[in-house]
Order: sequence, then C-alpha cells, then structure tokens
Amino acid sequence: AWEDPYWRKLLYYEKGLLGGWRSPSVNAKFFLSRWGDISPRLELEAAVDGLYFEGPADESPECQFPERYRWLKEKLGLAADFPPRSCTSFEEWKAGLDPESVSLLFAAGYLNNPSTLYGHTFLRLHKRGGAGADLLDYTVNYAATTDTQSGLLFALKGLVGAYPGQFSTIPYYLKIQEYHNIENRDLWEFPLGLTPAEMDRLLRHCWELGKAAFPYRFFTRNCSWQLLPLLDIVKPELALSSRFHLWVIPSDTAKAVVNASPAAEPGWRPSLWKTVDWKRSQLYEGEKASVLALARGGQEAELKRLEFADPARKAAVLETAVDYLSWRFYARRIGKAELDGRTDPLLAARAALGQQPAFNGGPARPAAVTAAHESFRLGAGLITHKDGAAYELQARFALQDLLDDPSGYLPDAALEMGALR
Repeated sequence: AWEDPYWRKLLYYEKGLLGGWRSPSVNAKFFLSRWGDISPRLELEAAVDGLYFEGPADESPECQFPERYRWLKEKLGLAADFPPRSCTSFEEWKAGLDPESVSLLFAAGYLNNPSTLYGHTFLRLHKRGGAGADLLDYTVNYAATTDTQSGLLFALKGLVGAYPGQFSTIPYYLKIQEYHNIENRDLWEFPLGLTPAEMDRLLRHCWELGKAAFPYRFFTRNCSWQLLPLLDIVKPELALSSRFHLWVIPSDTAKAVVNASPAAEPGWRPSLWKTVDWKRSQLYEGEKASVLALARGGQEAELKRLEFADPARKAAVLETAVDYLSWRFYARRIGKAELDGRTDPLLAARAALGQQPAFNGGPARPAAVTAAHESFRLGAGLITHKDGAAYELQARFALQDLLDDPSGYLPDAALEMGALR
C-alpha cells in the first residue's frame, strides 16, 4: 500500500537524486514516523499503528490526518473493524466552513510588491446558503511566512526556499480588503464544479495541511504551484502538478486548472478604483464637482445644495463620494477618523432616499487571464543591417511587453523576466 501513488501524494513525496523518496515538508508534525519524511513505508506503518491509539479521540492520528485514514481504511478494507472516531475539533472546523461549492480565485498582478508581480491564486469556499452574503465565505491560501517584504535579502531568501510556506483558511472579506481595496487588483473567480465527495476530501486534506510547512520558492514551489498537488488529491485524474517543472506563474496555473476542469462562466470583481472611475464617468461635470466637495471640501454646504436634486442623480453622487472616500482611506490619503466623519452623513443621506436607480451596469469586463497569450515566448527573425542581413533569436520566460496583446494582463504595462535576444 505504501507504493500507492495516492499515499505518496498525500505526503508530497518526491523522487530524490539517488532514487529515494523524500517529502519536502519541514514540519515534523506532518509525519507520524520519526523517519516519515524520507520513508513512505515507515510512515504507512506508523499510520497503521495509529489505528490502535487509546488516548482522547481528538488527539488520535486519525483526527489529525482524516484523509490519510479514510484512504487507509478503504485501501486495506478496515472500515468495518475500525469505525470513524469522533473528531470534535475537525468537525467543528468543517461545520464552520460548510461549503457548497469551491472556486479558484486569481488576483491580478500588483507591481508595487515583488512577491505579487505575477498575481496570486487561492481557493474560495462558498458557504452553503450564502447567497447575498459572500463576504462570510472562507479562502484556502498558501503563502510564505517572511521577515521582510522587499530588498535584496528578501529576493535571495525567496529564491532558495529560506521562507516556510504554509496553508491557512482566511475569511474572504479580508482577501477582498487586501487585493480589491488596498492594492486595487481585479479578482477573477473560476468555479471548479467539485462534487460533495471531492469537497469533503478537500476539507479533510486541508485540515492535515495545517501541520505542514514547505520551502517557499518564488519561481517553482510558490503559491500557485502548491495548489496543484492539493487539487490532484481532490481530483487525482487532473494530474496538474506534473505539468510544471522549471517555473510556475499564477496565470499559467489558472489556465491549467480551468482547462482541466471546465465549469461555469468565470466571475469578475473589479478593483475599488476601477469601480470609482466608472461611476465618475457616469456623472455630469457638475455632479463630479459635488463628489469632490463631499469628499474633500465643505460637506455640509454641498449636502444642502443637493437637497433639491433629482433623487436618482443625488443617489449617484452620494454613492460615488462614499466609494471615493473608501479608496482614499485604503490609499492612505486620509485616516479612519476622517473616513467615518465624512462617510456617515453621506450614508445617512443616501438611506433617506430609499431605493433609487443610481447606476445601471458596471465597469467594462476585460478579457480573463485564461484568454491571455502564453507566458513563455520563443522567436526568430531577420534584421536588415548596414553590413547585410542578420538573424535574430529570442527567448523570454515571462511575461509581457508593450507590443504584446494586453488581453488578460495589466494594460499599458511591461513585465519581463529572463528575456534573451
């Protein structure tokens, strides 16, 4: 049984240079055997021994690693002899998440931070019965635990895997605040169409991954790659992690996941600034001046001047001003006290208007990253030279220059890595 590929996937075993197996997890709590990181067989034997654990159920190996033991009992035909234990901590955690569907989220690139240049991918767990309350959802996120956010040392440590990477479940609204509001990044959402059994498998293994830590490498074992073996466990037929060897870019992994598991039409959440800019484009010049006055000038006088305005137009001005103030706060232009002091009267005035058709539609939806050109490029050409013809060969690992089709990438932006000519 220890030679079963699924068992090796569960513990992330990889073939070493000398032909042996080794798991990259640097946290000893991820293994039951002292030598579990280098021996799938000894780890399996320790798991079998764990079936006879006699202490509190919550402390048993089965409650710490529920997916391992589900597979082990099924593989060895032991389900009747060893009924499931009552794992209170795991069941309470699982009940708090209670997903009815799962999506892959892609946050567009952010050029102000070296670790987010190429975007970020993570999973969103849609809470059951959560229609209209999506901010209560949770995300499954893999990220490096770093001691700094920039500088040469940060880059070097990230290249060699000196930072540990860990999985965590984070409320969705915090990720929206980070990406959508603070960093002004669009969020793309790709439904994965998982079955209830596959979602249960995902939760069981995510619980196990809470005890794992892997060396985080920016180009290879990054946030994007580490989701692939997780999805391979959820749906083994995908075989996603075997597609990437030399480097991994979030946009490429998003394409691979969507192509391997096509489901519903992707969703799109425009950044806060993109929403503000679109709303501003729907206003007349006088209304734009009112927004600036409400957000940055004499608010009381401007509210009095708007008393006789058409209710729908007044609602549009108030909503735009509130969004603009929120953007100024997240952009660190104003503090929390000024945000609250200026926003509260606007919200009260907007509530008094009741339901109004302030805006129809929203920002123009751009092309999804799945429709973008490939990141790797090879090229050849002929160049005219004063001494005659010359030949040119090109290679670029990633990603985009100003002459490339911007569909699916940041418009008017160049981001190249490993460009050789």
